[in-house]
Amino acid sequence: MNAGPGRLPYHHTAILHYGTLFDVKLEVYTMMSRANFFQRDESWNGESMINRRIANDTRRWISELLAKSVIRGNLDADLRPTRSTKSSF
Repeated sequence: MNAGPGRLPYHHTAILHYGTLFDVKLEVYTMMSRANFFQRDESWNGESMINRRIANDTRRWISELLAKSVIRGNLDADLRPTRSTKSSF
């Protein structure tokens, strides 16, 4: 059983040194939250984008597509790709 701390930040060098000194096995813990930044050279003009903005923009795009479909009465129509369809992800 590992009853140690849930995480050790990179800047806690003294504690991390003790782990090395006493051969304590550590596991990488990657924290994921809505505050994380994402980066892709092919997306967002090469800039990083915050996770919560990606999630909210995606919800907005889906809501917009649904609203357009309902307004046009095409809710039951099949979806077909168009030539202008291009993913930014």
